[in-house]
Amino acid sequence: MDNAAPNMAPAVATMRVSIPCSAALVAVLAGCGETPAPTDVPVTDLGLRDVGFTAVDAPVEASVDAPPDVAPTMDAGSLDAALADVTDAAVEAAVDAPSPRLPTLDFGRSLQYIPDATRRAAAYDAFARRVDLAEASLASPQLDALTSRNPAIAAFDYMLDLTACFHQQCGASLPLDTTWSTLPETSFLHFAEATTLHFYALDGHDLGTVDIPGCAAPAPATAACRARTFVWGDSRYLFATGDAAFRTWMAARLLATTGGAVRGVFLDEHAHRFNDAMKFGSQSRVERGGALREYAGAHPGDAALDTAWNADVVGALAQYRTAFAAQGRFVMPNLATYFTAPEAQAQALAAGGVSVEGLWRPDAFDGTDRFFDVVRAVRAVAAAGGVVDLYGTLGYTGPSGYGAGGYADAPTRYRMWRLAASFLAQPDAGDRGTVYFDPTLAIDFGGDPLAWVATWLPAYATSLGVPLAAPDVASRTTYTSTTGVACTAVVLRRTFARGTVLVRAKDAWNCPDWDGAGIVTVTLPHALRPLQPDGTAGPATDTVRIRNAEAWILLEP
Repeated sequence: MDNAAPNMAPAVATMRVSIPCSAALVAVLAGCGETPAPTDVPVTDLGLRDVGFTAVDAPVEASVDAPPDVAPTMDAGSLDAALADVTDAAVEAAVDAPSPRLPTLDFGRSLQYIPDATRRAAAYDAFARRVDLAEASLASPQLDALTSRNPAIAAFDYMLDLTACFHQQCGASLPLDTTWSTLPETSFLHFAEATTLHFYALDGHDLGTVDIPGCAAPAPATAACRARTFVWGDSRYLFATGDAAFRTWMAARLLATTGGAVRGVFLDEHAHRFNDAMKFGSQSRVERGGALREYAGAHPGDAALDTAWNADVVGALAQYRTAFAAQGRFVMPNLATYFTAPEAQAQALAAGGVSVEGLWRPDAFDGTDRFFDVVRAVRAVAAAGGVVDLYGTLGYTGPSGYGAGGYADAPTRYRMWRLAASFLAQPDAGDRGTVYFDPTLAIDFGGDPLAWVATWLPAYATSLGVPLAAPDVASRTTYTSTTGVACTAVVLRRTFARGTVLVRAKDAWNCPDWDGAGIVTVTLPHALRPLQPDGTAGPATDTVRIRNAEAWILLEP
């Protein structure tokens, strides 16, 4: 049978596989950037919560599903209904008790900019009861607004550690930033030869060129020959992350942004390759020269530079982690989609944390095997006591042509995949780390400030209890797509005390059938009840149909 009775799919050829009844699985552990905060926006998010239980037949929240890609609006008359769950006794109690759901992180960046005080308060009420970790700085009114509503909520601040912006808050129209003025010259990278750089805006607009004289050894390095780049909307100097004195200074600077409810820092613009992090080849292009003095004359794009520079970043992050761990804080670099690379994973392990902006979505992987590699990497960070943010893509609800599948609509199918995949990546019961489900709420800077409430699924409040096993492969089958491509469908499984998750990422970049060819029918060891988006449990079934880039959460009867 299909998993959601109201949405009957047309009959198609399916493949049937069986899951062994044994729950004794062998644990296997192997082993872009977040858009900068607007110039006056702080950052907030973190809360370590225990895993417990929740009643699946009595959802705490009412479901208000928005149509695909349409932000609903709420007038004052419908606001109470949309936020009825905020004052529900069960929700109120959850504020003062360990959360039974997955630990949840969301940036919530624009809440403080809602102009209407009543609607701003309502948005804070709703947000604080759903989220454990958010973006906020020590001096931010947002931190007080969140912690006054939920004393258990925690935050992280947004910081940059690889480059020094010319202007305050990286805003080209703002005053010059003098934060770095007292640093010794060894804190920066330098060009060893005369260099011409061509800068471009994000939209490709030509910003002109800059000429930088070289400082070849053994002549002393000077500020005039500092290596530069242009990232987002401002010129930057490049920090020398291999310099011991710089590392000590940066560790102290980052740590000073934490305290109280601010438990850590989100370090944006990380990557494992020099060019990707510094935007060489995109916003900054070398027209002549470019040899870097601190890396034996290597040029942007050289593999030797990537290896040596990444090793320095790994070393710096390890030092920051040591300083933060001594005070119970965390460091979370945003490696975004680069996290698929082992070299990027080395940064996450060194830092004891990672955010994966743009990666935690069903169509971000070239096959479920690649997705499984990332799941293992996430769990390795958590096993080492790290903090992981399973960040998706803001405002995104699935690829072109992505249908409803076994759900009511495509956005719901997409959101349920992200929830199931987050269960799959949770740490084992004895691990010290925390893996955060990040609903990536579309809380933007315009439109209806409460529109995101309609994208919050009551199913997000569900608990599956403690994990009984590590993730494993439940089935592997092959089929021919409608375009004639041979595709492999891999379904991953993880069993918990209260249920099981089955997750299938996109089969491959060239396997485009979301709803037709390649549907896999999985036979369960015993009848389970599919979790519905509204938080209830569907009728018990012993088979589940799983489409390309689809997932299901199945509850014990």
